[in-house]
Amino acid sequence: TDEESPTTDLTMDDAYTAIAQYERGVKMTIRKNPLHSQGWLYVDAGTYSSVESLIVWREMNDTVEIAASNIDTIDADSAYIFTGWNVSDDDTATLLMTGDIEAIADYSMAFRTVICKSPAETLGTLTINDTVFSGPASARYERWWLQSSEYDIATSIMDDVASDRRWRFIEWSDGNTSSERMLTASAPESLAAVYLRQYSLSIAKNPPEPYGTITITDSTYAGESAFAWIFKDSTADAAVSGHDIAHYCSLYTFIDWADGPTDSARSIVIDTSVELTANYNADTVLLSIVLSTNTWNIPDELWLNETYTMLAADSIVITNNSSYPVQFGLQLLDGDGLDPGYMPTMDCFVLRAKFNDDVSAGTFSPARDFVKYQLLWSSSNIFGPGGECVPVSDIENLWMQFVSPSGLTSDGAYSFTMAIWARIRLP
Repeated sequence: TDEESPTTDLTMDDAYTAIAQYERGVKMTIRKNPLHSQGWLYVDAGTYSSVESLIVWREMNDTVEIAASNIDTIDADSAYIFTGWNVSDDDTATLLMTGDIEAIADYSMAFRTVICKSPAETLGTLTINDTVFSGPASARYERWWLQSSEYDIATSIMDDVASDRRWRFIEWSDGNTSSERMLTASAPESLAAVYLRQYSLSIAKNPPEPYGTITITDSTYAGESAFAWIFKDSTADAAVSGHDIAHYCSLYTFIDWADGPTDSARSIVIDTSVELTANYNADTVLLSIVLSTNTWNIPDELWLNETYTMLAADSIVITNNSSYPVQFGLQLLDGDGLDPGYMPTMDCFVLRAKFNDDVSAGTFSPARDFVKYQLLWSSSNIFGPGGECVPVSDIENLWMQFVSPSGLTSDGAYSFTMAIWARIRLP
C-alpha cells in the first residue's frame, strides 16, 4: 500500500485497524492589493489567471515559491503596476512555511503616457527626468507612469537637418510654449512637441563692404552679410541700404539684386533655403568744404566763470562744395592744458557750438551743444539743427559760445584747437 496517499486498498484476510495520521498544516493567503482580478498569481509552478487571491495549505517547514504579474492592464490606458511583496524584496519569492503567512502583492495605479514629436523627426533630443533620448528614441516615448508621480520633461528647441534647414520647436500640443515643463501623472497623457520647418535666408553685398545695413523681416544687421531663419511657406521682407558711405568720401550705391530685381527692398516666399546677393557700385566722391575763417578771437580778458557768445561778425560761414550733401561734426583737439566740460570748474572751460542759417547764435543747449574731446556728429538735437544734412552748394553758419573756468591754476593766454569734420550724408 501507498502509505503517503490519502487513499489506500486493503485485502481483508484478517482483522485490521486503519489509522489516518494527521498533523496541523500551515496556511498561506496570497492576495493583490488593491484587490483586482487582472493578471495572474503563481504558486509552485502553477499559474492562476484572473484571480485576486489564493489560499494554499502546506506542511510545516515546507517551502513555497510565489510570484505575481508585473502589469495588470485595466484598459488601454490604465493599469496596476506591481511594486513588491510585503514578505520579500524579490519579485519571485521563496518562503519557508514555519507558520501561517499572508503574502500581499502590492500594486499602484498607473497611466499610459505617450510623448512624441510632431512631425516624428528623429533629430535632437527628448529628456525625461535627466534621461536623454536621441535618434529614433527621441521621436516617441511611451511608458506607464505611476499615479501622482512627477516628471521633468524637455525637448530640443533647434533640430538641425543641415546648415541651411532645421526643425524649430513651437509649442506642445496642449498650447504650452516652454520647451521644458513638469508633468504629474493623474490621468492618461498623450502629448506632442510641435515643430515647424525653417530655412535659412542669407544676404551678401557685392563687392563685400561692411557699411550700411541689411534688414531681414524685423531685424537690421550691420556688416557685409546677414543670415536669418525663416519658417517654411512664410513671406520674408529683405532689404539693403541704398547708399553706403565708407570713410568720409567713398560711396557704395545699390544697383540691383543678382537675380534681377532693382528695388533695394523685396519680399520672398520661403519654401527652401535662399541666398541673395545685392550688387553695389563703388565710387569715390568729392568731399570739399570751405570756411570763411578758421579763427575766433575771444576777448583778451575774461572774468572767471564769464560767458562770451560769438557775434554775427565773427560767425564762421561754411560752404559745401562737395558732390553730395554732407554732415558736420565737431571735436576739440587741444585744450592748451585745460579741459572741456559740461559746466565750468577749476581749470575746466565750456565750449558750445551750433549750426544754423540765422543771423545770430540764438540759445545754446548746455546738455546738447557742448564740444568734447570725443567726435560728435550734428543731428537735430546735437549742434543742430543745421549741420545734419547740408545740401550741395549750401552754406551753414557756425556759432560758438565760451564759458571761462571757475578757477585757474595759472592766469595767461590760452589757445584752443577744434576740428570741423565733414562726411557724405545720404537718406
